[in-house]
Amino acid sequence: MPVEAEPEDSGDNDCGGEAMAQILSCSIQEAVEIENGTLETISELQAIDIDKVSLAHTVQSKIKQQLQTFLARNSVSRVPPEDILSLQQICEEHLQAARIVKIKLGDIPGEEHHVGERMQQVMVLDCGLLSGYICLLIRSGGCQEVPWYARDIVQIVSDALTTVLETCVMPAHIPANRLQTFAATEPLAALISTCVQILQLLATLAGDIQFSETVLDTLEAAIFRLLFAENGAEKIGLNDLRRAALDLLVQAFRHYPAQRQSIINEILISRKKMPTPQSLETPGSEQAEASNYFRS
Repeated sequence: MPVEAEPEDSGDNDCGGEAMAQILSCSIQEAVEIENGTLETISELQAIDIDKVSLAHTVQSKIKQQLQTFLARNSVSRVPPEDILSLQQICEEHLQAARIVKIKLGDIPGEEHHVGERMQQVMVLDCGLLSGYICLLIRSGGCQEVPWYARDIVQIVSDALTTVLETCVMPAHIPANRLQTFAATEPLAALISTCVQILQLLATLAGDIQFSETVLDTLEAAIFRLLFAENGAEKIGLNDLRRAALDLLVQAFRHYPAQRQSIINEILISRKKMPTPQSLETPGSEQAEASNYFRS
């Protein structure tokens, strides 16, 4: 989560910040060194080198943790600008690679090698979303000296997140029992966890960064499909994901008054489509209930 840099009032703190910046820079250089061949293979839709993707994911996970720790005490501007630019470029390329990979869960036959292929694709998606999380962390760090590599990284991350949610996590055409089996695998569990973390970070950033109307519309559409999914989402371990999505929706309602009426309208429309036992029975109280929920 983004945090404000604390004032550094001693030489010890300053030295500690420099040491942390050097460690982070070393990890970024490590990430740069392992990228040769990894992204080119994915972008050309050739066989995925899962070892390289796994290594990239490991290094990015380390960078994510180091960056979170660093931003708790320092500004990202203390890291050399060229390192931040390299990291941004790598992360955006992984995000684009994640958008290329399309998983069709409904086509999974019984053969084990096909299942393994889907697991590899999930790892590519997770690596892409992890890259998106890092980009959002950098964006939250407020480094004015470094030109942003992507024009609207929040939009790019939101698009990638929506694609993953719709094609991999909550496809409506997949029976709940098959999706439940797939969700129990370690790669998909990790992917869902990354989705939760991105939603949580976006909820935090909603009050700090001005989201565009397009970003808000993209996120809200995905959130409502997740919250009102009819494929047994509550039975396949997506409760944390839905809670994070709901929290982001609440933050959008709180910080963006222009979105409030559309959010309330979408709640009413979605609930009317739900089975009768779950729908509201008193039409006159629907809008008041939806509005009061977000204001509570």
